[in-house]
Order: sequence, then structure tokens, then C-alpha cells
Amino acid sequence: MWLDTDKDGVQDAGELAIAGVTVQLIQLGTVIATSITDANGNYLFSNDATRTDNDGDGVSDNIFNISQLMANMTYTVRIPNAAGASMQSVLSPYRLTSQNANNGIPNTQDNVRDSDGALVGTNAEASILISEIPITGANNHTFDFGFISCTPNYHEICNDKPDTLTLTAETGLTNVMWYDSTSNTLIGTGSSIKITSSSFGLSDTYEAYYYTGMDTAGVPVKLYCPVQVKTISCCEVTVQSTNTVCNNNGTPANTSDDWFSLTLSAIVTGGRELYRKNRNLYKRCKSIGKLNHYNWQWSRRQSTSSSKWNCYIFYNDH
Repeated sequence: MWLDTDKDGVQDAGELAIAGVTVQLIQLGTVIATSITDANGNYLFSNDATRTDNDGDGVSDNIFNISQLMANMTYTVRIPNAAGASMQSVLSPYRLTSQNANNGIPNTQDNVRDSDGALVGTNAEASILISEIPITGANNHTFDFGFISCTPNYHEICNDKPDTLTLTAETGLTNVMWYDSTSNTLIGTGSSIKITSSSFGLSDTYEAYYYTGMDTAGVPVKLYCPVQVKTISCCEVTVQSTNTVCNNNGTPANTSDDWFSLTLSAIVTGGRELYRKNRNLYKRCKSIGKLNHYNWQWSRRQSTSSSKWNCYIFYNDH
């Protein structure tokens, strides 16, 4: 596991390891072993029953005695949550680099230093072919995963009111095509696209989008650090309680001194612009007062860290 500094998909001298990454060995869809990369970015899966992880580094990086690991079978090496909203925290600043940059032909020198992982949903996976562990006792240390460093590019859009986010590709590119990162489905073409809460991939509230294109020299270009988008609630107001008080001042037959008051206690829930939503609640309370031609009063939040407000509507017959 390493940081692909120059983003070429090949592990070069001086490029740093990534420690603390959870790695799984998969057989027929079932996790049969789990390792955590050590300080050198290494992980190991072995069926050797005579050895234990006794290197003294305190990391479960070398996993032995895996009885299901046998020659002449297919497996998958998986990094779970290598992308998406539940990304492993150690990988959060990174994105998977390009796969098989040196053509990546198994059992060749080109495959030794390139990155073998590809995103499958939110996981990074590398397939182990029958030919790559052909006999009992075979060793294969070529299943590598490279990551590139990304500047956070995170956006939130409302899911309960009209809201649009425009994504724009690098200037000068042609044949620009946009994809979602989970299924790599083509979602649009052109230098820019518009994303709303109903856009493809956002049904679970989170998606990351990237584009491919050609630069002026005809070289393929890809946005390796996708734009992350999350849908959120922006305008929710939850009424917690109401309280009505009526008073005839002891003179039921005389309406000139009667009065009543309504206290509405509400809380702003969710959303990105708490101040704006508090203002919206303010306006809503104010409109209630105006609608009924009553005097109204507006209290401050209970504290500066609270989103709870009280609205008082007061009517006096005289």
C-alpha cells in the first residue's frame, strides 16, 4: 500500500507507504482473512500453519494458517471502504490511483510495481487468478494498491428545496464525460453538469463524481479526485410543543379585556445554514402573527449553541 506521489500508477523509489489500512482476502464472496498494513505498507496472507505474526510491531499485518487459501484457485484482495461516505479514516485524504499502468500483465515484471486495485462500488479490489498461485508453496507479492493525495472537494446540496450544484471540468478539455464513482455510470457529457438531490447516485444521500476527457495534445485526462456530494436537509423546522393560555380577567360577559396567548416552541433540525433557517423560522412565526392580526413576539435562542426558538403570539381584545 503506497502513496503514488506522481500519480503515474507505478510505485517509484521514495514514494511513501500507507500504514493502518484494513485489507481483506475474499473467497467466493466470503471474507476469509483480514490484515492491517504495517509501517511499510505491507500485508500478508498465508496458509502456513507453522508461523505466527511475531514481528513485534503490534500490528495484525501477517495473517497465517488460512486453511481456505490453496493453490490453483481464484481469490480477491479487497480494501473495504476505499471510497464513499464510510471511507476508512486513514484513506480519507486519498483516492485510488490508476490500475495496471504498465499493462499489468500477471507474472511479468511490469506487474510488480504497478497498482492492481480497481474500485468496485466503494471497495478497492484486485483479482487473484489461478495462474498467480499455481502450486502449493507459491508466493506472490505483486498485489499492490496505490493511492494519490487529494485536496478535499466536498459539497452539500439541499434535498428538501430546489438546489443545484454545477460541476465544471478543467478548461480546454474535449470529449468530456462525467461518471459517478460507485458504479462508473455515465451521467452526462460536456464541460459542466448540474447536480441536484435527484441526480444519479444520490439516492443514499452521498456520491462522488469524476470526469474523463482529452487535453489539447490529445492525451487522455481523468479527474482522479472526484467531487464529493452529499444531500442534506436545509429547511426542517420541527414543532416541539404549543401552549395556549386564555384569560377573561374574571369578566366573561365583557370581551373588551379578554386576551389569549400562544407559545410555539420549535427547533431547527439538520441543514447547512443554521442562521438562514433560524431566519426562516423567524419569518414563519412573524407571518403567523400578521396572518391573524395579532401582536407577536420573538425570543432569542435558548443559548448561542442551540437551534431552539420560541414564538409568542399574543392577542389583546382591547
